[in-house]
Amino acid sequence: MKDHDCLHEVLTITEAAKMWQKEVSTLRHRLRDDRFPKNGYRKSGATTLIKRSAMEQVYGPPKEDFQ
Repeated sequence: MKDHDCLHEVLTITEAAKMWQKEVSTLRHRLRDDRFPKNGYRKSGATTLIKRSAMEQVYGPPKEDFQ
């Protein structure tokens, strides 16, 4: 994996919601319900960060992609 690709593997919860066409509130509920792997997300201040691989594990491939 190239260095610049690593940045695209971590998404904000808003980016993930857009890519998978989900509501941000739905993702927050799934995080609280323990549907995501524990190492698949974390908080950074007020921002929730989610690994692309964790989203794919829970929801499959994204509906739309952006970089």
